Amino acid sequence: MFNYDKFKQEMDLKAERRTPHLSTYEKPLKPLPEKKSLWKRLLLVGTPVAGTAAAAAIALGVTLIKPLPFNPSYRLTHPEERAHNAATSSVRTIKQSTYDLYESYLKNVAPLVLKDKFKASVSFSIPDAFVNFCIEAYGSAGAAQKEYLAVLNTDSLTDVNEAAREIILALGTEFGSDDTTFGGYSVSSLWIDEDLPLQGDLTEKLSDLEKYYYCSFFHHAPTTDLVNKFFASDLPDGVKEAPSVTVPGGALTAGASAYYCFDHYPPTVANDYRSQYLSGSHKMDFTLADGTSKKVDYVGGVVDYGAKYVGASFVGSSIPLNHLSLAYFLPGEGTDPSAIVSDVVAGNYVSEDADPTSSSSYGHDWEVTYSAPYFKMQSTLDLMGAYTRLLPKTTSPLSGGLFSGIVDYSKLSDPIYLSQAFSVSDVTYDYNGFYAASINLSFGATGGPVNRRFSLILDHPYVYVAEMPGMQIEGKSDEFSLPLIYGEILDPNYAGR
Repeated sequence: MFNYDKFKQEMDLKAERRTPHLSTYEKPLKPLPEKKSLWKRLLLVGTPVAGTAAAAAIALGVTLIKPLPFNPSYRLTHPEERAHNAATSSVRTIKQSTYDLYESYLKNVAPLVLKDKFKASVSFSIPDAFVNFCIEAYGSAGAAQKEYLAVLNTDSLTDVNEAAREIILALGTEFGSDDTTFGGYSVSSLWIDEDLPLQGDLTEKLSDLEKYYYCSFFHHAPTTDLVNKFFASDLPDGVKEAPSVTVPGGALTAGASAYYCFDHYPPTVANDYRSQYLSGSHKMDFTLADGTSKKVDYVGGVVDYGAKYVGASFVGSSIPLNHLSLAYFLPGEGTDPSAIVSDVVAGNYVSEDADPTSSSSYGHDWEVTYSAPYFKMQSTLDLMGAYTRLLPKTTSPLSGGLFSGIVDYSKLSDPIYLSQAFSVSDVTYDYNGFYAASINLSFGATGGPVNRRFSLILDHPYVYVAEMPGMQIEGKSDEFSLPLIYGEILDPNYAGR
């Protein structure tokens, strides 16, 4: 049975020994004598204070358990090479197949998730949603798995596994250093109720989840307390807290993935922006959807060699931070941000040439003057509308099939179906830079259901996209920006961090 006290002790120890630089890779797990506990084994792996941790484990009176096969109440993993070593190059290379799967998820899911007219600002983080979707695809079987693969436009589980691993590594880099301007970190977990029967030999399946998804497996029902405890224990330095999540009562399974990132402005720039903010007089007018206006704090500046995006009913541009860039899309007067999301996701806009006749390589760019409000939001997006449409069998109580590659369905009276799915985000943009912490959750249940100038003044509700520039397809020289987070800002709602 699940031992909560032991789980809490493990979580507390993990929180105390967080490594400040995640570019220092963990060592691979090595087989230990049979009588040593898995928990003790994991504490001993790649830990700078392994002796202290081991002594603490013994002092706490940990019950020794047999490490193999995969039969403990829970399996916490400390995978190697979770972080991307960004020191060698600013270019992050991924395979064409990885880009294709990521783009398929993005274009199939994001427009359906963001199509509604929201009453408050929202954000949808793609990396953790994509990884969680891939975990569900790999952990399922039969008709359910085919539905997941169809959304990703592939029939190759190998490509799905590799894509998840590459996205995690490509978007990860170190946290915690004073001179680190960008940090990216992914963490995932899979929960299966302890009363659900598992397939006979899950060694390969769970090893792949660890190898490709850096995923911790728990043979225990997901609960609000346990899931939040897990994410709170696995926060990298530089992230203050994970968004708080609520697990619905009666959930039998859960896939829970998180993505944390920040991008700091250089210190001199941040100090200038901070001085402006502290003056209390650096404000711009922002018109809300109801027509009322308010004064908001903002970042203003000029991009010498910028882009001007033009769509059917919107304009936009990309504003660089340090490693990330924020692409802003401003709807025309009277147009709600939700009305342009599909076109933004699909790339249905053009980059207008400042001077088509120019012979200079820079003559086609724009001098972009921008005013971008600080914003802060905490949002929960319901993904079930999109998933019900895209995964009709998996979301049906009559057919289900969720995690049918892990749970022994032959011993169930009712199939497990995807009953709820959410994206929970906490996003801030201010004089320090951009901060985002997001968790994607899905639950299973049984039973019921320069030459020319261009001004971009973001003075009314708009769409933003946080992007990772410097991405490159393996074997190709062109670089591109990979979308990470889509958001609709209806009210900047910034009142300091």
